[in-house]
Amino acid sequence: MIHLKSTKNQEKVRKHWRPLSVITALFVLFAVGRPSFAQIGRSQRPVLSNADSKLPLNVRGVYKVEEIRFDPMAAGRNKIYIKFRNLTDQSQRAGIRIQTLTRAAGWGSSYFGSDLAPLEEKWYSFHFTVRDAFIDETWIHLRFTNPPSGEEDGYQDVRFYGSELERRKPDTDIAVPAMPELAAVITARFQESRICFGTRDMKMPGTH
Repeated sequence: MIHLKSTKNQEKVRKHWRPLSVITALFVLFAVGRPSFAQIGRSQRPVLSNADSKLPLNVRGVYKVEEIRFDPMAAGRNKIYIKFRNLTDQSQRAGIRIQTLTRAAGWGSSYFGSDLAPLEEKWYSFHFTVRDAFIDETWIHLRFTNPPSGEEDGYQDVRFYGSELERRKPDTDIAVPAMPELAAVITARFQESRICFGTRDMKMPGTH
């Protein structure tokens, strides 16, 4: 009798734990995979591109754009990585406007959240969109400003063409795959939950 009660209690714990573990795993997956504008670590530096010959850029003497990297490019959503360096002993803000044009289809957006501590060097990443096919003539225009000063008080810009940048295949939006280990755990938890939910109303032989 004691053993039977213990088994029932363990089964109740497992019934509650398994769905929660699935929810937790999904939360981790979506949190990791969500694209966003964010600071990135130096260990995550992407592959080299042809951007190096156009750098560095000195913006108003307050910060430099030292490196620019692109993920392999395609139509749709893309990602760029930029390393800023504050040249002053005061906090600065690096503003950037990204514009793209391909086959007369344009896109543009501005970001003003790249804060730099005194003399700090920092990588940031930004998403941008190419609205039509990515071809050799596609261009990506970057304009860097120091927002508190206003754009008319000094800015630097640089332009890249599709012929200069690596392309990704197939020509689709960026997909963020789950790590193999995480994918295996989630698959196993779904299978366990399906079995658990499918049998939870079944009674043990000899019970009413």
